[in-house]
Amino acid sequence: MRKILTATGVIAVCALFAVVLYKQVNAKPNNSLLAKNIEALTSNEGGNSYNPCPDPYDVYNHYLDYTVNEATTTVSSDFTITILGKRLSVGGFSVGTKDKVTYHAYHCRSVSEGNCCPASRIGEIQIITITKK
Repeated sequence: MRKILTATGVIAVCALFAVVLYKQVNAKPNNSLLAKNIEALTSNEGGNSYNPCPDPYDVYNHYLDYTVNEATTTVSSDFTITILGKRLSVGGFSVGTKDKVTYHAYHCRSVSEGNCCPASRIGEIQIITITKK
């Protein structure tokens, strides 16, 4: 009798475990917005879903390139200039002077098969020359 009760108990525990596991595996999100977000994150929104780049935000099949730009800026009181909304420190220039700046603005628009363009560098500014006007 004891063996029958033990076997029945083991079977009941296994059945309960199977039901709980089945419900967890087949659970669907209750929130439709959450479901849409999960679907968007797991689906291929941009064409090729294969991205072998080290960082998933890097742009595959592109390389880091830049455009050479010029701007006239004014040195602020904390010895910075603003280019494309970014404040950059400069030294050796008088506060309030207008200076001509030549700079590189980095982007990932250049296509190159098999390369990875680091997304962290998009929009980076590198000053080449600053001349007093």
